[in-house]
Amino acid sequence: MTTQLFIMICYLVALVFLGLYAQKKTKTLEDYYIAGRRLGGLIMGFAYVTSSMSASAFIGVAGMSYKTGGTAIWINVVIGFLLSYPIAFLIVGPKFRRVCERIGALTIPDFFEARFYSKLARLIPAAIIITFMIPMMVVQYKGAGLVLSQLLGISYGWAILVFAGVVAFYVSIGGILGVAYTDVLQGALMLIGALSVIPIVLKAAGGWTNIAATYSQANPQLFSWSGTSGAALAISLSLSYFVGVFGTPHTVSKFLTVRKGEIGKACAIGLIMQYLCIAPVVAGMAAHVLYPGLKDADMVMPLILTNLFPPVLGGLLLSGILAAMMSTADSVVLVSSSAFVKDIYQGFINPNISEKAVINAARVVALAVGIAGLVLALNPPALLTMVMIWAFGAFGLLFALPLIGGLFWKRMTKEAAIVGWVVGLTSYLGWQAIGQPLVPTFVASLVLTTISIVVTSYLTPAPPKVVMDTFFEE
Repeated sequence: MTTQLFIMICYLVALVFLGLYAQKKTKTLEDYYIAGRRLGGLIMGFAYVTSSMSASAFIGVAGMSYKTGGTAIWINVVIGFLLSYPIAFLIVGPKFRRVCERIGALTIPDFFEARFYSKLARLIPAAIIITFMIPMMVVQYKGAGLVLSQLLGISYGWAILVFAGVVAFYVSIGGILGVAYTDVLQGALMLIGALSVIPIVLKAAGGWTNIAATYSQANPQLFSWSGTSGAALAISLSLSYFVGVFGTPHTVSKFLTVRKGEIGKACAIGLIMQYLCIAPVVAGMAAHVLYPGLKDADMVMPLILTNLFPPVLGGLLLSGILAAMMSTADSVVLVSSSAFVKDIYQGFINPNISEKAVINAARVVALAVGIAGLVLALNPPALLTMVMIWAFGAFGLLFALPLIGGLFWKRMTKEAAIVGWVVGLTSYLGWQAIGQPLVPTFVASLVLTTISIVVTSYLTPAPPKVVMDTFFEE
């Protein structure tokens, strides 16, 4: 326990120093939000993947694998590793970066306002970011509380206080550079953790044959592609994950940070880092041998850390799990701060505010957002991955559809974007409230939102020529 605590403290201190180093390099608003569009592919690749590999990656996916079986494999390995991430890096990301540099966009609401030639196209997405980023942040805090309280013997409240304090500090002073530099360290620790989990749990559980037999005996449905979730829910969750990859602001915005010509290198790093998806799936399966009958599936990974790992390796993996949470939490805090300060305050309330004042306000708001997440995390959600997928689905409906439509479909209009946001939000919340009749919420909302965007686009005047020239003439 002492060794693990020492390693974790060294890790947290390193994050603080990286934040201070990033502060020295942050001179302008463009530096603070998108690193001056000068990050190398290696750093951007780590930053992108680690910001998406959150508490749900190590703790939540292990719990989902334990509880639902095949669904975790389908969502994380097949959809994530083989489909959505290559498309994001090779098709969507490069064009998004080119267009945003052309129009001087620093945030996703910047892009929406320019593409859909309306102030509402900035305000609505900014409000959506603030609303749905909060649950994603709370998930990270819960994950940190579970791990630290279990391993270090401190209370849940103190655990999330330490976690939130460190994140808020280096994000507020360093901005995206603070996020990116710390993400490289965090990504390395996450990769070490993932590489070590599989051989250790396989050995402890008596090998793959014993795991497979026990897994099947616990519930034969665990080995089916849909697991215990059933086909309808599994399809809905998979669609939610796939579409959400193209809409989550804290990951998509990373494409704005990379230098020209470096996205290919970032893609390679991203695909290598997707190995992180596999380790918690295997851990969840092995836990049926090691810890049968668990009531709280999210305790799979903390129990494995406590009981199976030697102190030094356990300390590194603990830091890796904390890194998974921090790398998402820091990006969520930064994006939420930008929505408050740049997209709402500067965009609507005080457009003449100086650049220095915007940076100072962003730092204050980042601290405030971190504190808000801390307070909400004191009464956290039950199953981490389900909360993350719910938020992923919301961003898929409300951001991915207008972003992809705005980038690749000339006929999409401002009215269609606004109607899509209204229909997507009301159907997503409403369908869930009435009990998901006939089909799962995400499927119903995806169909309704897509139809509303297409129909409205053809019923309203085409976008002006200046928009066509700016967004579609390469």
